[in-house]
Amino acid sequence: MRKNLIIRLMLLTASVVWLNSCSSEEDFLNNKQEKLSNKFQVFSAKKKETINYGNGFKTLLERYDEINKVQHTLKAIRNVWKNSSKIADEYVEFNIRSQDITTKNNEKYTLFPLIKNYTVEGIIIAVLKENGTQVEFLKMSPEADNYNVILGLFRAQYIKSNSKNKSSNKAAGGPCGFDGYPSCDIEPVVITIGGGGGGGGSLPPGGGWIPPGGCGPYEDCLNNPDAGGTAGSDDNPNNSPNANPCEKTKSILSDPKVQAKIKELKTQAPKGGEIGVKIKSDGTTSTTILGGTHEVDLGDTSGYQGGYHNHTPNGIKMLSPPDIIKLFDFSIAQPNGNIGNGFMGMIGSESCSSCPGGIRYYNYIINFSGTSQELSQFLYNTSWDLNKLKTEFQILEGQMALDLSNVDYLGADLNAQGLEKLFFETLRGMGMEGKVNLQRIEDNGAVKNITLNSGGATTTATPCP
Repeated sequence: MRKNLIIRLMLLTASVVWLNSCSSEEDFLNNKQEKLSNKFQVFSAKKKETINYGNGFKTLLERYDEINKVQHTLKAIRNVWKNSSKIADEYVEFNIRSQDITTKNNEKYTLFPLIKNYTVEGIIIAVLKENGTQVEFLKMSPEADNYNVILGLFRAQYIKSNSKNKSSNKAAGGPCGFDGYPSCDIEPVVITIGGGGGGGGSLPPGGGWIPPGGCGPYEDCLNNPDAGGTAGSDDNPNNSPNANPCEKTKSILSDPKVQAKIKELKTQAPKGGEIGVKIKSDGTTSTTILGGTHEVDLGDTSGYQGGYHNHTPNGIKMLSPPDIIKLFDFSIAQPNGNIGNGFMGMIGSESCSSCPGGIRYYNYIINFSGTSQELSQFLYNTSWDLNKLKTEFQILEGQMALDLSNVDYLGADLNAQGLEKLFFETLRGMGMEGKVNLQRIEDNGAVKNITLNSGGATTTATPCP
């Protein structure tokens, strides 16, 4: 009996060891598979093979264009050239690039020229990060080290390559390189970048161009084509529609440098003529940007969180369609896909006998509250007719001024509620209803979230805590 007991104990022990062994092996395989499922196929290589990151970035962006029906690559532009009126005016030239570079944080990146109107207008940073599980395409900031040197190298090579192929009409579909035709094919060229691009340092500064995303949206996961999250993942709380816009705005406006520029805009608003300013996330501001009678061009948004400008006494004291579209430029320029951090502000004024100094000010600020996919759609897959939008905006303002609920008296300009209803109706007309937050800044600095009530007849201003 004792012998049988010993045998049973030995069998039980063996079973436990076997089960633990199976469990450990299964856990190991599952963990390995989970790690592999988040990796990109294009950046994997067999033994003794060297990964070509430049080619991998090209494959991914071409696939991104195909999946999302947008155009960031010459391949996508050629595919719609004869069949669509919505042609992108810029693209990445992947056949001219830098060497593959590794940062001190083990990020891999490659630089490519951004082509617009047959010339190099910027530099795109394609980067593989987060232990090889995320890809992002950034537009390099002009303030980056050696920016002008790198831009010059790309321009010289593009002119050389394009001139050669332009003369021979070297393109898959015939003529190329002239107005009305797509750009020419170019032989692959690798330019060795020194100085700030030599590797071992940090990633060059730049703003978002294509939001960061995992392998899933590119349909390029090693084991699981659905893994990797969403391109421009909205897991980041700054992207969420539920992120606190009150704290963001109060943080922006509390900076003394920003306050000085706001004061300058308030001084300008009653005079006529527009000026503007761009603002970085640390509160640093650009020099004052001079505009025209009813417009100001804030220019490149790379490296900036947002912008502020004034409207004139004869203009509409509300952010207009061009202002909304400029917001999208700031939103997409935010690093790490934090599109909700971008903002656009406006200050307007009108005469007011009962107001301090005889002037009433209107101060509004907006930020994007939609998803990265929606932002890309608005920016890259929608053709905006700005002249038409501005005309419709003015007509709508005139029609609303005939309603006493929108003015203090007939013949007056829209009051605050009328202006706010005008903004929400403009969003609806542009297909952006619920995608942009509106806030009003009172003279005492109080921030209020503006929402349109059910039925659209009134708005509610909810004070921020």
